[in-house]
Order: sequence, then structure tokens, then C-alpha cells
Amino acid sequence: MSLIKTCDHPRCIASEHHLLRKIGTTIDKVENRFQLALNESDVKIIKNRLKKHSIKNEDSGCQIWTGCKIIQGYGRIKYQRKTCLAHRLSYRVHTNVNLSDEVQIRHLCGNPLCINPIHLCEGSQVDNERDKLVHGTDKRGAKNPNSIIDEKLAMIIFIQFHTEKKTIRQIIESTKVTDGIVRGIVTGTSWSHITGAKKKSRKRKKRDLSSENDYSLAQKKVKKHVKKVDDHWMWNLYIRDNGYGQIYFWNQSYSAHLFSWMAYNKKLRPDPKHFIVRHKCREKSCVNPDHLELGTHKQNALDRKRDGTQWVPPTSNKILAM
Repeated sequence: MSLIKTCDHPRCIASEHHLLRKIGTTIDKVENRFQLALNESDVKIIKNRLKKHSIKNEDSGCQIWTGCKIIQGYGRIKYQRKTCLAHRLSYRVHTNVNLSDEVQIRHLCGNPLCINPIHLCEGSQVDNERDKLVHGTDKRGAKNPNSIIDEKLAMIIFIQFHTEKKTIRQIIESTKVTDGIVRGIVTGTSWSHITGAKKKSRKRKKRDLSSENDYSLAQKKVKKHVKKVDDHWMWNLYIRDNGYGQIYFWNQSYSAHLFSWMAYNKKLRPDPKHFIVRHKCREKSCVNPDHLELGTHKQNALDRKRDGTQWVPPTSNKILAM
């Protein structure tokens, strides 16, 4: 918890001018807690600041915020060490309404910098997105500052792939754009509001070893990625920082020795809360099923103590030597 001051006096110690706030809350939650602490003097100070840092547009009636703004185009204001959106704070102090996290403040004028309370009203996220489309303030397509192509080129790329049946490599060579942009357009990941393409959801199958076919494929995969040294089957694929091998199978990650034990014993993955696959030998990267057995965490800890691989906190002499 942190202590927040709600008045401007630097030497004030009045309990009613201090508020406890939980550390790590989001900007919206900070703003809501901050709103609850507003009093008449706070409202007056905020109104003066909003007026000072804004200009009235006589033609549209908008009160344009001239202070700091965020990348989305909305005004930003800081008061009592809390940051919030200028139009939300303006609506709050002029209507005396506490806003929840779900409530959005819509701009009826379509100007994100406007803080005129007459041009503001409450709504949902759906209403806010609809307003962006109506007012043309939606940052999609060429309006996005990070965009390097326009709608016309995006449509050309889409037609070349789906109608003219050109390959992605041919499209890249003809349009001089990157591979990621082309793939995003043809798959519907980007520019779908122009092309009308729907992104296909890819549901990856994720399952454990369960059938005879799975065990057979797993055994072949283990044999493919081991190097036999004496009686050890040393894993020669990916080795983790802790010294154990790692393998992916059916979109799941396994420790290599666990995978080998499951494949050759034709058993399901043991419950990690109670059991663990132990090494009879001292080689962490060994996946020989004859050197592996099922045991408890206590037995595994004794194995580490036996092999000298148990972690021991450094002494003061070792720290000084570093």
C-alpha cells in the first residue's frame, strides 16, 4: 500500500487529506480511486487546469486539449501524482459521476482531444469502436502511423495471390514488400477490413503419448537424436541450462529422459506432484531407458546429494572471492 496526498499544501498532515492505494493498480483503477478522493477545491483546481491547457474552437465548439497526449491521440493529464485521460477527468469533474473500469467516454464530436463535457457521453467499448468508424478516427490501414503500404497495394497483393494464383515469392519480387506483410494480407491477419478475408483459426493438437503408434514414433525419435557412449544414450539435440535434454512431440515439451522413459515403458506421464523419473547413472543428458526409473522427489533429492549436484548456497568467503 502507498499513501497518497489529495491536497496541494506540502506540509499538510490532515488524515482526511490522505488516501491509501494498493501498489500495482492499473491507470483506470488509480483514476477511480483518485476520483473518490476529490473535494470541492480539487474540482476547482482541475477545472482551472483544463481551461488553462485548452483552446476553444468557435466553429465546432470543441475545447481542444493542448497539453500532453498519448499515442492514440487522447489528451493526458497528471494530478496528485496520478495520470489519467483528460477527457475522462473533464467528464468526471463536470458531471460529478464516478466512472467504472468498463465505462468508456465517447466523443460525440469525433475529436479525441476535445474535453468539452457537452461533447462527451458514457458508452461501452462497442459504442466507442463504432464512433471511430463513423468519425473516421480509426487507426486502421494507411491511417496507422506504422503502415508502409496503402489500401490499393494491399488489395493488389490479395488479388495476385487468390485470383491470379501467384506465389508469395513472386508477389514479394513484384511489389517490393516484406514477407510478413504479404503473408498477413493473404491469410487475413492484417488488412482484412479491406480484403474481406477471414483469418483461419489454427487449433493445434496437443496430447500425450497414449497409443501404440505414438510409442513407436517416440522410440524412433529418441533413437534418431542420441549418441551412444558406452552404456549411455547421450542426448544430442537441445540441452537445457540445467543439463537435461528437451524435445517437442505433438506440440508438447518434454524432458528428454522423461520422454524416453514413457516411450520405452509405454506408460503415461507420471503425476509430477508425487513422482519423477530418476537417473540411475550420473549423466543428466542420458536417455537410456535402462538407466531410468520412476521414483519420488525425496529419492531424487538423495540422488543429487549422492552425485554432488545438489545446490548449496554460497558462503561468505565464496561471495567475497567473486
